[in-house]
Amino acid sequence: MVDVRAGERRDVVLAFATLFGLVAAISLLETARDALFLAKLPAKRLALVYAIVALLGLVAAKRNLAMVRRFGRKNSLAVTLAVAAVGTTLLYFRPADAALVFALYVWSALLGSVAVVQFWLLANESFTSAQSKRLFPLLSAGGVIGAVAGSSLAVVLLARLPVGILLPAAALAFLGTATVVTFVRERDSVQAHDPLPASPPTRPGRPALLLQHPYLLRIGVLVTLSTVGLLLLDYLFKSRAAAQLSQQELAPFFARYYAVLNALSLAMQVVIAPRLVRRLGTVAALAFLPLALLLSMMGVLLAAGSFALVIVAKGADGTLRHSVHRVASELLYVPLDGSLRNRVKPLLDSVLARSSQAVGAACILGLGAAGLDSPGVLASIVAGLAAAWVVVALSLRAPYLEAFRTSLGRGGLDDARIGFDNLDLTSVEAVTEALSSPEPTRALAAINLLADAKRTRLIPALILYHESEEVVLRALAVVPEARRRDWIPLAERLMTHSSEAVRLAAVRALARHRQLKRGPAAPSGAVRAYLVAQHVRASQENPADNEEVRSIVQGTSDDCQVARRALLDAVVDSPEPRWTDVILQVAEHEGPEVEGVLPEAMAAVGDPKFVPLLIQRLARRRTRVGTRLALARFGEDALWLLGKTLVDPSADFRTRLQVPRAIAEIGTQAAADVLAEALAADIPGLLRYRALRALGHLVTHHGARVASATVDVELRRNLVEFLKLEGQLVPLEREAPPARARASRRLVTGLLKDKMRYARERIFRLLQLQYRSEDLRSVHFALESSDRRVRANALEFVDALTIRASEEFRALLRLVVDDLPREERALRAEPLVGKLAENAEAVLAELMLDPDDALATIAAYHAHALQNEALALEAQGVMSRRGWMELHREVAITGLESRGV
Repeated sequence: MVDVRAGERRDVVLAFATLFGLVAAISLLETARDALFLAKLPAKRLALVYAIVALLGLVAAKRNLAMVRRFGRKNSLAVTLAVAAVGTTLLYFRPADAALVFALYVWSALLGSVAVVQFWLLANESFTSAQSKRLFPLLSAGGVIGAVAGSSLAVVLLARLPVGILLPAAALAFLGTATVVTFVRERDSVQAHDPLPASPPTRPGRPALLLQHPYLLRIGVLVTLSTVGLLLLDYLFKSRAAAQLSQQELAPFFARYYAVLNALSLAMQVVIAPRLVRRLGTVAALAFLPLALLLSMMGVLLAAGSFALVIVAKGADGTLRHSVHRVASELLYVPLDGSLRNRVKPLLDSVLARSSQAVGAACILGLGAAGLDSPGVLASIVAGLAAAWVVVALSLRAPYLEAFRTSLGRGGLDDARIGFDNLDLTSVEAVTEALSSPEPTRALAAINLLADAKRTRLIPALILYHESEEVVLRALAVVPEARRRDWIPLAERLMTHSSEAVRLAAVRALARHRQLKRGPAAPSGAVRAYLVAQHVRASQENPADNEEVRSIVQGTSDDCQVARRALLDAVVDSPEPRWTDVILQVAEHEGPEVEGVLPEAMAAVGDPKFVPLLIQRLARRRTRVGTRLALARFGEDALWLLGKTLVDPSADFRTRLQVPRAIAEIGTQAAADVLAEALAADIPGLLRYRALRALGHLVTHHGARVASATVDVELRRNLVEFLKLEGQLVPLEREAPPARARASRRLVTGLLKDKMRYARERIFRLLQLQYRSEDLRSVHFALESSDRRVRANALEFVDALTIRASEEFRALLRLVVDDLPREERALRAEPLVGKLAENAEAVLAELMLDPDDALATIAAYHAHALQNEALALEAQGVMSRRGWMELHREVAITGLESRGV
């Protein structure tokens, strides 16, 4: 029922528990506030409360976003919950007079809006868009379950205790939830090897934005009608409850009513809502709630203000608003462009909704002043608003469909926000319509959407008649996979198409599915080469002995290159070990046409002879990804040689740089062991860094484990390296060089700072291997922050996390992460790492002996520029041994590779 994957359980449990506790506390608070308010004040005062809540809500929404931008999503939510606990406790100790219940109503309403918004901002930061699609329904269910729990607890408490006891109970729930939030891990909105900071909440757009888009304008009208209508219904429900029930009956009634209502909402959200939206479609589902309100209000009018029917109407609101209506409302934003959606959604959810709430409150005040706030009048107004709501909802069908067409015209849906299973019938209609569009981008977008959802049976075979060659080629790749036969006659006709690419794709599709009864009458080029390979396969002949195969492999013309590509395509479609010699010969005559498919053919045949060739190809940028995937398919056969290449100093350095990533693609514990052994070997720092990144990938995504002893050794090595580098940097920055050596001094200090940055990053990557459940990347970023408080918090976290480590290790780590001036850190490090160089001359003498050739050579160049006689001989020797051309080559390689080039 719930797709929670490896590495997500902790985050999901914490988010679920946070929303559960938050909504449970709000439910307890709302039960108390409704009962106390109606017991102490006349129901007519509700209108004034609605107006105050609406006005304060506009201010609170703006301040809330500002607070989140300044302090972060997690901290803002934790502080809000703590303040909620304190404020609710103070209200409990106040006398239960009219001022208290008035303040309690406003307090609970503002808490409900501010805290819930903060939670979803935090959830959007903690989970990626792909995770959100899978996990947010589960988190939403946590809120509904929390509402059920809060209401049920209220029923139990009110059976023996006065209604005021709900306030300390809510305060305890707020405090417990704040504690849970402290364990939530904030993550970056962009998941990458070099993550970017999470983007702040988007500022709402201006109201004029709605007037520029008819579709958005209708959504705005829908928000206004629903907000005003539901506010009037809430007033009608509470005023009738106050008139029908005694003060003693109010609290038990609200507790039982909300408990039942929340239980029904949970059942509706988990069981019925997804099926209902899928069956009715988005637009029809939007009309479901107002239609229920319209029918119930008509019943209220006919039954002269029946309280029972008012309860039914309020029950329809509570059951459908946060399930069917919420899901359908969110789907309205799916076809919108991402930037437009981020601007308009805050505008509708905060500014327009609060403004509409103020309008509803003013309406109630006006009716009360005119003496027209009777149940019949209120029911009539709600019925009229519900009828208009139904009309506007149904009128959205055409604009919604057009918005979906526009989205497909852009080539797809932004950020892969939905899959096919989430589409309603209207959306499916738009996808189907796009398949017949003459525009290639729209047709391809629809094909890709259906292919990703594994619904290619919905793609009509007639798409093979499309005018665009690109569309036909894509259709030939996906339509036959649906185990159908209607495409076969059309593919046979395409074997005579004017495009050789289409002819070859048609032949390949038929051959792959064993439907190639006969080839084209006079095949040539790539098609002939493919058919030759099929003939060899059927005859059981040795391909290397076939004359036509030899002529294709050994030919030197451009046509032979294309034919070799087709030959390899045939091998991929029907791989057999006897093709090994042919593939090796093709590799000798390789050209740009075959370099992309050659690794795939090698992997398909699976002969271990190909492994050395594939490893050599890792240095090629254009085919690097395919080569890594091919090596991964060899598994253990490739792992040993990859590990040997990684630590072999005679191997090509550019190839060695790509080996760790290739090992990580294998995804086994044995691969992790090979990388762990490489960490302990004597390899250059950049290779060690690459191996560490690959090891982190294996641990995070494949559950591999690394021996603590290996990690401990590497941690100590990097801690000591960082401190020594900083100790070397101190004299270089303290002593000003002569003008002729300033440029070379900047080179040396810049390189030392880069090495320090990489050393600290390696330290935190190694810590992540030991503390798998912690998000130590965030701690690393916090230590780089310009905010001293953030850095101090990060330091305390690291210190507490490593409390069980050895004292020596903790002392080294504390020095590395502590917020100390550079000279003081170097001074404190000497007892742990040994005596550090006292002046620039001693530092340069050490650097020229460094195993890093680039650093040693640049230090020698700087010593030469200083014209230091004591260092001149050593500097000349270092520079002559390495040479500047060699240094330039390695620095260029290092710079490009570190940027993923």
